[in-house]
Amino acid sequence: MKQGQFNELFYLQHISGDTLYPITIKNRETGQISYVLSKKGNKRKDALDIFDEAEVKDLVINHNYAVRAATKSKSRSGLYKIAEKSITKVVEC
Repeated sequence: MKQGQFNELFYLQHISGDTLYPITIKNRETGQISYVLSKKGNKRKDALDIFDEAEVKDLVINHNYAVRAATKSKSRSGLYKIAEKSITKVVEC
């Protein structure tokens, strides 16, 4: 897995019209590259590192986890949850 790799099993549609894809991040403490999810909070201590794309999809869509996501141009990025007002829909690919 490479840093900055997009998960293309699903994407989030932002209220601005931007398409946000879950993206991998390198953990500075461990050096591991993973998708970063959170049930609540936006701190490293709240983070859950997930390596399997299908598990990311399940946790975000079925268990209300937030996921670090970005546009492919990386002009918009952050931690997003389906239940947020800024996310208008989730699209499974």
